[in-house]
Amino acid sequence: MWNWQVLASLATTVALVAGTQLLFKWQVLHAGPMPDAIGARAGYLLSFLLTPAILAAFACGFLAALLWLNVLARLDLSLAYPIISLTFPLVLLASVLLFGEALTWQKVAATGLIVAGLSIHASG
Repeated sequence: MWNWQVLASLATTVALVAGTQLLFKWQVLHAGPMPDAIGARAGYLLSFLLTPAILAAFACGFLAALLWLNVLARLDLSLAYPIISLTFPLVLLASVLLFGEALTWQKVAATGLIVAGLSIHASG
């Protein structure tokens, strides 16, 4: 059932999932393009995976999974899972603010449709 623990777990899960994606993007931008040579790719990927930002992203993802288990113990999956779609507006806004990505009417409309669908689903 809904209570403050479930709501807090859901909100934190959404924030951590969005944060994971933002950390991945930030590190990809920082690391530069992947080399073409196969041997160089292995070293690139290994050094990439061992950066503090990527390790933090994995930690965020793991913590999100633990909180998600708490949510699933208390809510139906069919109710809880659509709430994860709130990561879309968070990532859209953060990608504009942090990475200077374009905010187009198509992105806003698509994100609005996702949130509208979530609202319809949650009320049903």
